[in-house]
Amino acid sequence: MRCVRDYFKRRRLERGLTVPQLARMIGYQNVSRGIRRIMAFEETGHAHPKLLMKLTNALDIDQATVARLAYADWCERFKAMNQPIEPYLVRRLLYGGGTRLVPRHLHSTEAIERYAAHFAKRCGTEVCLILSQRVRMWFNPDGTLKEVIEQVPGGE
Repeated sequence: MRCVRDYFKRRRLERGLTVPQLARMIGYQNVSRGIRRIMAFEETGHAHPKLLMKLTNALDIDQATVARLAYADWCERFKAMNQPIEPYLVRRLLYGGGTRLVPRHLHSTEAIERYAAHFAKRCGTEVCLILSQRVRMWFNPDGTLKEVIEQVPGGE
C-alpha cells in the first residue's frame, strides 16, 4: 500500500507533526506503542482499520481520497503479481531448504509440473513450485500434487 502510506506520511509532514505528536493526537495512552504502529504503517502501508480511521480523521483526509489511493495500491500489486518470473522450486527448510531454478528448456506448465513432482519424489520431501508471483504449487514427498495456491491482491 505504497500510495496510501506515502500520502499519509506526506500529510503528517505537511502539518509539521512528529510521529509521537500524532500518536498522542489520536489517543494513544502508551505513546511508544502508538509510535511503533504509526511507523509500521508508514513503512509497510498495513494498519488495523481502526488505526487507519483515526489517522484519516486526525490528518483530515476524506474517505474518497483513501479509497482512490487504496485502489491505486491494489492496481500496483496486481500488476506486480503478474510480472513473469523464472519458475523455481523450494524445499521446506525442515528438509535442508534451498531453491532450485527450473531448467530453461522446460517451457510448458505441464512439463514444469512433471519436473517438480519428480524432484519432490526423488528428494522425498515436500516441494513448492513457484510458477509466478501469484501461483504456487505444493507437491507431496511421493510426487503427488498437494495443493495449488493462487494469491490475489489484498489477500495477504
